[in-house]
Amino acid sequence: MIGRVKIGSRRIVIAAYIPVPTPDGGKKDVTILDPAVDEEASDLKAYKESYFDTSNLVFLEGEEPTYFTIRQLTRNQKDAIEVIPESNPRQRSAFYIKCAVERIDGFKIEDEEGNEIDLPNPKRKPNGSLGVMAQDSWVSKLDLPEAYLHGLAWHIKTFSEASDPLSRPSEPQSGDTSLLGATAE
Repeated sequence: MIGRVKIGSRRIVIAAYIPVPTPDGGKKDVTILDPAVDEEASDLKAYKESYFDTSNLVFLEGEEPTYFTIRQLTRNQKDAIEVIPESNPRQRSAFYIKCAVERIDGFKIEDEEGNEIDLPNPKRKPNGSLGVMAQDSWVSKLDLPEAYLHGLAWHIKTFSEASDPLSRPSEPQSGDTSLLGATAE
């Protein structure tokens, strides 16, 4: 456990106020919600602060949200994302999704005959030092609208930031030589 989040996976629903830059250099919050989320009855601030505990969300009667099971990014994946220019936000968002989405429930697509089916879960394969990732073909089939693509990437980034602090001090505190095997004289 690092901070308040267990390292590993989390089942989330897209629901957030996401800060976006404004032309004057400021920021404004943009709401991105799964259509099943009742914005008025949900506590989006608590949802974010709990690192996406869905008990803070209320769903509209008769509606089912799409659930994404995401994992925290590795250090190598975080470093690789930084190489993608910020001027290409769609590519950055797709890379977050490729790295972190392990499972998806309730996302409908049309098959070749025009029937509505659930999108299959991603086939994840090793990708060298970047670890196991979803295939590009799966990300293409996902084909999220722009706002949801960026919203899901924001959730992944936020969840992955929870693992950034060190889990233990990197060196003994000043004057504490017991960890070094030294004895006081």
